[in-house]
Amino acid sequence: MEWIEPRLDWKSIDFYNFGDLNRVENNVAVVADLLRYFIPVPDLVIVANRSMTRIETAPSLNRIERNSNLLRERYTPAGWLEHFDDWAALSPFTYKDAFRLENNMFLLYTYYIGNIGIQPMCGAFICGEEAI
Repeated sequence: MEWIEPRLDWKSIDFYNFGDLNRVENNVAVVADLLRYFIPVPDLVIVANRSMTRIETAPSLNRIERNSNLLRERYTPAGWLEHFDDWAALSPFTYKDAFRLENNMFLLYTYYIGNIGIQPMCGAFICGEEAI
């Protein structure tokens, strides 16, 4: 999966749809793959094939929240937005929740993509040594 640029400009007049949740879950999978460069990450259940006929329920939103929290165990970036409540039937989902889901993955992605390039390599280089 490839990173999909998150939407970070949610407003109270915006509508959330299946494509938005697909993007969030896609990006959760991308961050999980990046994190695997550093530590073992358990397989996450990812659902990124929603359509107009199927939108998430409370248990699925709880799964997304658990995945997000699992990915931030190694490092919690500054600006991380907590969600303390469990989703239940008829829980209101607002633009603030939409922003939080996207922003948290964006923060982790930015951190890990920046650190992959500086991952230490095995081996040694000695000054004056000719290249082979």
